[in-house]
Amino acid sequence: MADAIVHFYPTVRDYRYWRGQTYEKSKNYKAALADYISSVDLAADLSKIGASDFYNVSRMYELLGRPCDAISPLETYISYNVGERQTQQIAKIISDYSKAGKCAATYATGSARIVIPPTNMVDVTINGVRGRMILDTGASQVSITPQLAARARITPDEGDLVEVKTVGGNMKQATGYAQSLSVGSAAAANVPLLIAVGSNNAFGNEIDGLLGMTYLSRFNVVLAAGTLELTQKNRN
Repeated sequence: MADAIVHFYPTVRDYRYWRGQTYEKSKNYKAALADYISSVDLAADLSKIGASDFYNVSRMYELLGRPCDAISPLETYISYNVGERQTQQIAKIISDYSKAGKCAATYATGSARIVIPPTNMVDVTINGVRGRMILDTGASQVSITPQLAARARITPDEGDLVEVKTVGGNMKQATGYAQSLSVGSAAAANVPLLIAVGSNNAFGNEIDGLLGMTYLSRFNVVLAAGTLELTQKNRN
């Protein structure tokens, strides 16, 4: 039943959420993860989504044995209202994930200060390959084109596709994994991302993707006067 509803209404986030719950109950955590990510990314405004939606994504990463990946959804949630959302409870959960995965050494290192042009384009390096991406704090995930994925030797997992909202409409994307992603000297290891399968110009001509929160949430981010500053967060 849940599959049929999502098939006919693939962009309704509540249906994705409900199917994710069904997958979770049957211990298909990989499929549940894809639906929970979709339920977040189909929202019109990530800043208005509750903590439980992000925590669902974190829990699936944890159950899949990926505690370091479980940190980013919670830090994304915090980033939209640090003053109110940076609670001791969430800090404890993040700290536990970090210790479980021994994430501190490679999760985020270094810093960067770069000028952002009006196009919001940023030079990035993924797995040693250079690309040009749009800085997008409204995207919960880093998203890239199939061409960049191929150059960076990132294999898309097309088993459970994620449905996301983009400026041009909704899009199906496969999950993937970058061993390294950096902007200047601000580097992150093992970054979950999405790949726009079958859509070579998903983000516009000569644009390799969106630099979203699975990378940005690992750093303290300051955007001011056309300048982006990234500094690594202290992590226990």
